[in-house]
Amino acid sequence: MNTKILKFKPALLLLIGVALFMYACTQVEDNTRSGSLLGIDSVSGTAGPNGTSGSPLLSDTCFATPDTGNLDPDLCTVFNDNADITFSNTFLQIGPGSGVGDPGFINDIIVTRYRVDYFRPNNRNTPGVDVPFGIDGSMNTRVPINGTNTGSIIVVRHEAKREPPLEQLDSEDTEGVITVNAQIKTFGADIAGHTVSATGFLEIHFANYGGQ
Repeated sequence: MNTKILKFKPALLLLIGVALFMYACTQVEDNTRSGSLLGIDSVSGTAGPNGTSGSPLLSDTCFATPDTGNLDPDLCTVFNDNADITFSNTFLQIGPGSGVGDPGFINDIIVTRYRVDYFRPNNRNTPGVDVPFGIDGSMNTRVPINGTNTGSIIVVRHEAKREPPLEQLDSEDTEGVITVNAQIKTFGADIAGHTVSATGFLEIHFANYGGQ
């Protein structure tokens, strides 16, 4: 029996090697995550235009006016509530050994949008019935690598206080206070384009506090 010996030309072997190398690189790049870890260090709420910042947030559903007092929901004023979010950006060293993968400006993160959803401790969470509808918003906060920065968002919109269930708090026939946990999801990317996200929480107590 004759045995045939297959011979490969050097150019063909080189081509196969390059193809395998490119395949391996593509797989690594497709599965690479950001070397920057976005975190939320704190969330502080501010009620209306003159409220005190802090957590939990006491959200007034009906600001009194000098002429009407605090009992007429048709004549009171509503204001949105804001929240300040303090972000941190921690470098995740890539590769083995000390000094491999040093951080740079490319690891800075820009947070571009957020989502707020509300949840009650008693698990009655139907939007527009038990809790306000969730909201989406934009922001533009740059968080330097191994540093921090603070961005502001609207955590409760004006219109939510004129819709169920918050508008019903202005009536004497309701439970008077609605307590929710606001889940705040933030999204962005590092300068290299790798997407990142972080989640924070703010406790909110909605009621007609009689003006502030």
